[in-house]
Order: sequence, then structure tokens, then C-alpha cells
Amino acid sequence: MIKYWQSMQDYKYFLNESKVHFDSSERVRLHTELWKPWQKLRLFDTDKAMEFLLPFYSNTGRPAKNQPQILRSFILFFLLFSEGLAKLSLTLWVDRLKHDRLLPLSSAALRIPCRPSVLILTSWTGSGLQRFFYHVAVLPSMESGLIPREHLTVSGDGTAVHTHACPRGHHRVGAPENLRHFPDPDASWGWDSDLEKYYSYFAT
Repeated sequence: MIKYWQSMQDYKYFLNESKVHFDSSERVRLHTELWKPWQKLRLFDTDKAMEFLLPFYSNTGRPAKNQPQILRSFILFFLLFSEGLAKLSLTLWVDRLKHDRLLPLSSAALRIPCRPSVLILTSWTGSGLQRFFYHVAVLPSMESGLIPREHLTVSGDGTAVHTHACPRGHHRVGAPENLRHFPDPDASWGWDSDLEKYYSYFAT
């Protein structure tokens, strides 16, 4: 069960209070290597996450502690990994949190146990994670106007999407023929003979 969930308002207040105590080197790191992940954490609404996750928790039993903090730490971990700034190991990540004051302050994950805590997300399949991020990231982005609703298509890995792009890329004016622009070089391509259109799909 969940007894207490740190609200986004409380999290932002915590960040503002913590920044006052940053030393000069921490301020530099915050505005360089950690700037993009930190801004994404500030925008990631864990209140929306609670709405989605609450039904997965029991109404009785020992309360789960620090769930939004663990979630933010989990997301910070993958954001840094995607930038090549962290290794793909939760054990190493938790050990790093113990020795880097700025990382737990960024996610408000100050009281996470020394061993990796198992959040419900870690046991989900890919489709479960897709539903979660659709609820907490895609829908709020649509509501705020960051993603236009007109002609919107939401798909998961492996979905075939018709596209005006071409697997051979596009020639750019003034560029040599061998330097072509490929909008999605990692996608797999096919040809829909009925619609006479290319389609692409990306599977991880």
C-alpha cells in the first residue's frame, strides 16, 4: 500500500531549498552534464504517475516507501545512461547515489536503501511500460499542446507506420549524390503494394 506520496509541489519546493546549499562545483554540474535530465525530472509529473500506479498496490500491508523518489531516480538513471553518463547496472547506480550528493538531491531520493529497491515498473513487460509512459508523458504533453492532437498516431515498437520517407534517403540540393539524408536510418522498411506507399517500423 502507499501511505505517503511526495507531490510535485513538494518535490519542487525541495529542489529550491536544496539548490541554496549547492557548492560551486555542484552548480556547474547542474548546469552542464545534469541540466537536461534535471529539467526533464522537473517536468515529469509524478502525481500523474500515482494516478496510474495506485491500483497496482494493495490497500493493506506494509506501506511502500519513497515510491516517487525511486521512480525519479530510476528515470534519472536511464536518462544518464542514454547520454553515456551511467552504466547499465542498478547495483552500480545505487552505489553511485551513495557517493554523489547531487544525484540523490536531483531526484529527492535521499533515503533509498543501499540495495536496489524493486519498483512495480521493474517487473512490467514492455507493453506495461508503454501504457505507463503513455499515461504520464504522452497524454500530459498532448494536454499542454506539446504534441498536436491533429493527425496524431500513437504506436509501440514494431508498429508499421506509413511514411513519405524513403529507405534510400533523400537527396539534398547542392550536396553530392552519395551524401543523402536518412530521416530514420535505424528503421526497417517495407512497401505496401495496395496503397503504393513505403512503411517503416522500429523494433527494440
